[in-house]
Amino acid sequence: HRNCFSGKDLIETLKHRLDESEDKCMRFAKRLLDAGVLHHVDRRHDGDASFHNTAKDYYRLQCMASPEVLNTYRLWPSGRRNCVTVVEDLTKRLSTVELASLDDEGLLDYVKARANPEYAVFEDAVCELQNFSKADMEALGSDEMMAMGLNIYSIMLRYGWLKQGIPLSQADRQHYLSEVKFNLAGDLYSMKDWIEVLRGRKGKFAIEKDYRVHFAINMGPHNGSGFSSPYPRFGAQNLSDELDVAGAAFCSEDRNVNVRRKEGKVRLSSIIKQYHGDFCRDDKSLLAIIRKFATGKQKSELGKILDDKESFKVVYHDPELGFHVSSGPWYNQKGVEMMQKKATRRSSFGKNSKDPLGGSEHSVRSTSSNRSSYSWR
Repeated sequence: HRNCFSGKDLIETLKHRLDESEDKCMRFAKRLLDAGVLHHVDRRHDGDASFHNTAKDYYRLQCMASPEVLNTYRLWPSGRRNCVTVVEDLTKRLSTVELASLDDEGLLDYVKARANPEYAVFEDAVCELQNFSKADMEALGSDEMMAMGLNIYSIMLRYGWLKQGIPLSQADRQHYLSEVKFNLAGDLYSMKDWIEVLRGRKGKFAIEKDYRVHFAINMGPHNGSGFSSPYPRFGAQNLSDELDVAGAAFCSEDRNVNVRRKEGKVRLSSIIKQYHGDFCRDDKSLLAIIRKFATGKQKSELGKILDDKESFKVVYHDPELGFHVSSGPWYNQKGVEMMQKKATRRSSFGKNSKDPLGGSEHSVRSTSSNRSSYSWR
């Protein structure tokens, strides 16, 4: 097991650090267990009220209990705030960390951001999503739920880049979107799961289907876009206008829409192909939609193709993943799978520090040229 310590090691450390008797340290360890700060690594012990002071029973801190779930730094206590207000607060907190970590060229330094004390505050605060009320979310109107849902997606995607690393290939990106999860109202969602919610295809939320959601979730510097700096925040009052702006930003980038009229081709992002049915059924109608949001020469060329009924072919490609970062951790699928495999094995505490309060960092690095890494923290 990774990032764990035996019950015996913890008691010995507490006795040394606190200079207290074994009996008092046992009671303190029991309180940590009851509060959810500690967990037994064997899930069969869930609900076990006893703390085991042995060399064979292993425990893990809550912040390391579910490394594939982003907002599990701690278990959020009872008591709820308005969910829209919480998401707005989290957006501000994360944006504050990011803006304070820009270099002289305006690129985000992820290493600096993770060292920012406000990032630790954000990691604690984002756990409040665990305690959201499903009933409260389901009671929101379509625009209010859509705006909040888009903001949650943006928060968790950017948080994931910071905590788990940035995928540098399309394969790593797809793995990341499927495997990295977050806890919302007690349910676990991957990024792809949450896209299905925003598409109006998952959950009981009052979200009306709107193809513009795909523009919104694929814009911003955290997606490699040069538009909408620093990061967008959507609101229910002007949601339709903001989605139109997202559409204009998406369709104005050559990596997403590139009209080659002389060749009779229109190159579009594979994102549109993946969700073609959300836009329309045929390519001609699709180009009419793209034309609505395109600007400049792209819009003019699309107009000539459609108005003059010229023949054309739509071709799709994976857009280049360009990230506006100066440094950062890199997410690598092979490294993740290797760590997940290791995490399922039972093993001794091994060469890790005997002081469970001292902490240690475990990471695996790939041998690929981009030196991708994945850390369990």
